[in-house]
Order: sequence, then structure tokens, then C-alpha cells
Amino acid sequence: MATWRRSPVGRPPRNRSRLLPDLFLDRTAGIRGAASAERIAKLIRQLGDKDYYVRQRAQEELARTGFEAFDALSTATTDEDLEIASRANTCCD
Repeated sequence: MATWRRSPVGRPPRNRSRLLPDLFLDRTAGIRGAASAERIAKLIRQLGDKDYYVRQRAQEELARTGFEAFDALSTATTDEDLEIASRANTCCD
């Protein structure tokens, strides 16, 4: 059984770490960044998919991703597949 040191008002002490923004407590940022890079690469490949709706959804998601995808998109503008290059160029604009 846990023993709590009572605070002056009779409640257990608050966990101060919950008061900090999630930005400071995120220990998985590197892992998420790698997964995000893999996800961006997958979305760029999907820009050349045979299915129009897959291409469109990938383009919309890349546009929402914003600055994180910019480097990969700028590289994709010179892709051999003209559909990928065109859609990547549209996302960069």
C-alpha cells in the first residue's frame, strides 16, 4: 500500500510532470521522426499509384504534413515518374 505524505489541504501531492507541456516530456521524438520519414517516403511513392484516389489522398496528406515533408518533396520533383514529379511540385508550391 502506497503511503502519501499529505499536502496542507489534505490531498496527495500533485505529479508535477503532468503540468509540463507534452513537448518537454516527449521521449519518443526520434522514433516518431524516423517513422514520419518512412511515412513520407511511402506517401511519395503513392503519388505515382495507378489509382487516382490513392494519389489524391497521398497528395493531400503530404500537403498537410507541411515543412516536415519539404526536403523529400523537393527531391521528388525530379523523379522519373512524371505523375510523382508533378504532384510533388504542386505540394511544394
